[in-house]
Amino acid sequence: MSRVPTFLSGRPELPLIRRRRSSTPKRSRVPAQRYPKPADIQAARQAADLTQAAAGDLLHTTARVWRQWEAGDARMHPAFWELFQLKTGGRHVATR
Repeated sequence: MSRVPTFLSGRPELPLIRRRRSSTPKRSRVPAQRYPKPADIQAARQAADLTQAAAGDLLHTTARVWRQWEAGDARMHPAFWELFQLKTGGRHVATR
């Protein structure tokens, strides 16, 4: 092993340790069946009589994100779904 250059303090610099990449891909910790369906998200918002912008504000997110959830371009995390139902009184029951 070759010598590593020293800093002004005179102590040797520690060599960089490279982390090995995992051979397994990252997986979601939430089962797919727990994510709300886009139709359920839209129906719940309409049952609460909210616009997409108002629903986004309710969850401290944007109308754009809400549109993506309703369109199925992005999945709404179950925690957001549960929070939305708690804040709106849970007037809509998800279809399974």
